[in-house]
Amino acid sequence: MKYNSKKNKQFYRRVREKLKRRLRSGSSLSHKTLLYYSLDPHFHSKPIEQFDKRKYLRNKIDEELPLYKIKVPKILSFLKAPKKTNEFLDDLKKSLGKISPRNVLVDHSETEHIGLAASWIFDSIVKELKKETRAGNKRFYLKGKVNTNKLVNNFLLAFGFLKEMDINPLQIAAHCDLDYFEKYKLFKFKGNKKETYKKSNAATELTSYLNNCLNHCGKQLTGYGKTELIISFGEIIGNAEEHVPTDRDWHVSACFEKETNYLNFSIISYGISIYESLNSPNSTAREVLDKIQSTVSSHKPVFNKVNEIVDKSKWEETIWNIMALQEGISSKRVETDKEKNTRGQGLMDFIQFITEVKSKSEDADLTLISGNSCIQFDFDKYPMKIKEIDGEPRRIITFNTVDSLDMPHDKKYVYPLSKKFNGTIISGRLKLSDSLKESYKKSGKNKWR
Repeated sequence: MKYNSKKNKQFYRRVREKLKRRLRSGSSLSHKTLLYYSLDPHFHSKPIEQFDKRKYLRNKIDEELPLYKIKVPKILSFLKAPKKTNEFLDDLKKSLGKISPRNVLVDHSETEHIGLAASWIFDSIVKELKKETRAGNKRFYLKGKVNTNKLVNNFLLAFGFLKEMDINPLQIAAHCDLDYFEKYKLFKFKGNKKETYKKSNAATELTSYLNNCLNHCGKQLTGYGKTELIISFGEIIGNAEEHVPTDRDWHVSACFEKETNYLNFSIISYGISIYESLNSPNSTAREVLDKIQSTVSSHKPVFNKVNEIVDKSKWEETIWNIMALQEGISSKRVETDKEKNTRGQGLMDFIQFITEVKSKSEDADLTLISGNSCIQFDFDKYPMKIKEIDGEPRRIITFNTVDSLDMPHDKKYVYPLSKKFNGTIISGRLKLSDSLKESYKKSGKNKWR
């Protein structure tokens, strides 16, 4: 019998409610009746006030589908532990690809620090699994576990991952700051080469996001600060876009730390690495390539003497990425237009900007990961310098005490990765100096968004 009419549906519901009451009172029903009225004797036999429907359903799911537990490491950050973070994410992606679990528990119970770029990649891996599972007309279940670390919980709240894990922030209100849900939500933006205007939009909106966050702390950016941030973020996003294939997106994200006024930002692009972009057949920078090859050759005698270097090609790639930082290096640089061509300045402009606007010596962190290599910046130990190259002043940055690109770099800051990242990650953390901020005036004239 089909219950299509409103009257028949109401009758069905009334009978079902009576049968549920009978079950709660201890009565038993035939299997046929239970099946017809979609009743579960275990589910409906307990009094409503003693029954946790949510817990019951979760337990039932765990019984039917094997629970796959993802133990998030103590530190998941490309700024603090790039090697281990890259290995963890690479192993996780491969493991999920093989097993394709449908019931996942993300455990943050021992996590002490989460970085923005690492969390974004972690989130994208889980979302990809969820998307693929649902594409096969199967349900995907995700839940989570947090600890009492307020900084971690605040980040998960701002990022939106608490909601993804089906955790109500009110349940852990004592261990998080709800302002991170209401005022300091994560900033996200994506673009590509086809929509060229998006990199300037991203820079403008990212600066607006920072300004809004500062407003909640009683500060705002000065006019000069807004201009400098828009230009500098635009430069670094444009530089990242240069190495992204036409059919791939780049992703910009940012989050603000209310307690310290730090801005965390990341630019992530999948596809080819900086090395693959520079060394591709489409690269127009033949003179630049010759210079890089010459620099790499000068390092080879050192490589050959170091026994622990198993894969020398990976070390060569780190030299290519060091060279990509230098002013005038670009895969699109044209030899015949040296004076007018400004390509190969984006990264150096951004490094100079950080050096000039960071509040104190320790108030900036930056990590560049591309392909098989990682570069971590120390703006005080290895600062940017001006050096005359080919008769013209150029900004350079080296990671050795002799300020030479032809000499070995400090392996603490420049090193190869055991697992390749197919693309580029620029991850940073920055606190602006007071010269770029002023007291926030709540009058209508200052509503810059």
